[in-house]
Amino acid sequence: MPFQGSDAKETMEAVKKGFVKTDKPCFRNLSSEAQNFIISLMNKNENKRMTAMQALEHPWILKNTQEQKSPIFLKETL
Repeated sequence: MPFQGSDAKETMEAVKKGFVKTDKPCFRNLSSEAQNFIISLMNKNENKRMTAMQALEHPWILKNTQEQKSPIFLKETL
């Protein structure tokens, strides 16, 4: 988990601060585009956080949906 602390109190403090820990195992195997996507969605500042439309147009989403054999209708799903 990107906000995980050593205990519940530490985890809640990390969530409140909006500090995303990218050195965790769940991030190690992700591409830089995937990491950017996740971090952009988790930005504490709502003015800097990606909107749903921006998320659907993110290069990582576009790349991965284009590689699918059958189309994923993300815009229609929203």
